Amino acid sequence: MGDGVATSHLAGRTLAALILGRDDPVTALPWVGHRSQRWEPEPLRWLLVNAGLRLMTLADTEERLTQRPSVVAASVSRALGG
Repeated sequence: MGDGVATSHLAGRTLAALILGRDDPVTALPWVGHRSQRWEPEPLRWLLVNAGLRLMTLADTEERLTQRPSVVAASVSRALGG
C-alpha cells in the first residue's frame, strides 16, 4: 500500500530520461509516446443521451395518457435499430 509511490517513481524516472535525452530502458516502455484514440466530442454525446432520455420520458407520458403503446417509443426503437 504505497499509494502509488512505485508508479510515481517510475513516471519520474521516465520523464527525467526523456527530458535529458538519456538512453534508458524506461524510455522503451509501452506508455512512452503512446497515442490514445480520439474520443467522441463530449457535447454531442451529452446532447444525444439527454435527448433520448427526454424522448423516453415523453413516451411514458404518452402511454399513460393514451393507454396504448407509444408512437415515440416505437420511433426511438426503430432509430436505434430495434
